[in-house]
Amino acid sequence: MPRPPATTFEHLQYHAAIQPDRVALILDDGEITYGRFAADAMRFTKALAELGIRGGQVVTIHHPHFYIEWLLTIGCENLGAVSVSDNARNWKQAGYLYQHVDVGLTNAAVDDEPPFPYHCLTDDWAYAVLRMDLALAQTQPVTTPDLDALVRITRSSGSTGIPKLIPRTRRNQEAYITECIRIIGLTAATRLVLVGATFHINPILVRCQTCICLGATVHRASDPAKAIDRQIPTHIWMLTGLIEWLVSALPEENRIYPKLSIELAGSALSIPQKTLVTSKLTENILTFMGSNEATFLMKMMDSDNGSVVSGVDLELHDEYGAPVPDGVAGRIAVRTPSMIDGYYKSEEETGKWFRNGWFYTGDAGIMTGPRKVQLLGRADDMVFLGGVKESPLVLEDVLRTGSGVRDAAVVSIKASDGGNLVCVALVLADNADLETVRAEILTRWSIFRARLIITAVNDLPRTENGKVSRAKVRDFFRQQQGIAPATG
Repeated sequence: MPRPPATTFEHLQYHAAIQPDRVALILDDGEITYGRFAADAMRFTKALAELGIRGGQVVTIHHPHFYIEWLLTIGCENLGAVSVSDNARNWKQAGYLYQHVDVGLTNAAVDDEPPFPYHCLTDDWAYAVLRMDLALAQTQPVTTPDLDALVRITRSSGSTGIPKLIPRTRRNQEAYITECIRIIGLTAATRLVLVGATFHINPILVRCQTCICLGATVHRASDPAKAIDRQIPTHIWMLTGLIEWLVSALPEENRIYPKLSIELAGSALSIPQKTLVTSKLTENILTFMGSNEATFLMKMMDSDNGSVVSGVDLELHDEYGAPVPDGVAGRIAVRTPSMIDGYYKSEEETGKWFRNGWFYTGDAGIMTGPRKVQLLGRADDMVFLGGVKESPLVLEDVLRTGSGVRDAAVVSIKASDGGNLVCVALVLADNADLETVRAEILTRWSIFRARLIITAVNDLPRTENGKVSRAKVRDFFRQQQGIAPATG
């Protein structure tokens, strides 16, 4: 019987044996070689075992230091435990998650008393573990989880409401690693700079695992502009909303990097943002439509149109689950190699989104050609304009091209009289005048005869994945209009 594929720890050990001085991780406070990383992972595995962490437990991890959190995650996998990266100090605000947790690992005292035991991992504790005798640490047995073993619980983005829990098995994660190599192009020569990234986001963990599998280098930078200038990375991962901040920090004489690929996540890239990236960094921009449930789905050509990634089955279905013809709007249904089978301990949500072997993303689209799809946005986020359903993505893209608009979100809510209100939240450029922008929008959209509310905001609420939280945008406008919150 074949054994499961190598774990992250086994990859660390392998590269530590053949190239111990190769740099695995670059942080603000120094470099971590493969030799040191493998030894520290063994130490943390032993330390967690001494805390009572064991196979099958669901362990939530929160630590502000990127390296320590990664070591804790590897240690949990080595012991057969299931890891969750989250903030245990806010357990009351995330009861949907913490009701399933067995043990918490955090670096500070927890507010109130959580419904699970937790260990406060102080800096002194972490330093003591890092100084542990390696021979002692190596006495700890290490587990290699089976392919169907649960190793990670992450969350859906929560862009439309309460996040759902996503169980990731070894099989799911290994398939995702393969996709990162094939689709993003990560190799042993990769130097990946992470901007604004934490392990709360599963794609970050998997990209880091992929780099360790290959013997590549990860750079977690608080000053990415300096990292780009000094390290000359091959890849950058960042949220789209951080583009202006990054580019503004680059030197005036900054050169273009023709071999650099920048992967942007969370939201569509506006035309001004694309101009910034291509004029200051690189023309190799990677944006994908994906989901935590099924990972990569489409490579986006622009904010609305994408090409279905090879290895992915994508169909457009009607409300009864039957395929619709090309050119007709439908709900996006997918099957992928790294797709989960259902949500964690939620038969109701699983039955709603997983049917007949397909995962329904909740998005609407139109098939415009072989493996080509035009996105219309979330099926339940479609906006009524003059009695016609319109895609919020298309409307927002139009707004971003207008003068004075940096970003926009369009949602629809029910008014107190039962009618539809189209609500527009705008992030204005410096020195832009709201009344001028509002007049331009009202003129442009007058043909729809819709009831419009247009408001300027400092920023749009986003999930940890960088997606606009339309649920929060709707709540904002309901509160502004004195409308009771939606129920159900």
